[in-house]
Amino acid sequence: MTTTPHDPTIRRLEGLLHQLMGLINKAAGAGTLEMMNTHQLTLPQMVALHVIRYEGPISTLRLMDDLRLSASATSHLVEKLVEKGWVTRRENLEDRRQKQLEITPAALQMLDEMAVQRAHEFQVAFGLVDPATRAKLADAFENVIEQLKTGGSS
Repeated sequence: MTTTPHDPTIRRLEGLLHQLMGLINKAAGAGTLEMMNTHQLTLPQMVALHVIRYEGPISTLRLMDDLRLSASATSHLVEKLVEKGWVTRRENLEDRRQKQLEITPAALQMLDEMAVQRAHEFQVAFGLVDPATRAKLADAFENVIEQLKTGGSS
């Protein structure tokens, strides 16, 4: 089943998810954002760290494609991550023109700490929701996740 971005249900989900994330942030404080600020990380840098973590080692070109950034924006982003000690950059042994990016142990620890913080924020927010609604939501999320993993509904 294929839908378009103009599908009213998709637009509704878009708005609901945006609202949900805002309400989670409001209910649980902004600990994750505070941690990003403490580490002087921008949202694009944070997304890049997650991409490198789960796909790395990764070439700069692949990161550029994954993030849909220009070459100069990607280069600047990577340089900042290297300067902060979150990413290492080395020559690709198969193609010396390319650089390989790998996440550092310090970045892994920081991302794990942020995941714990984010989990706490979700626990606080969803703790305000009645158990029956939480169970329905969990079932719906599991269904959506399974369909996304398999490429959609059958």
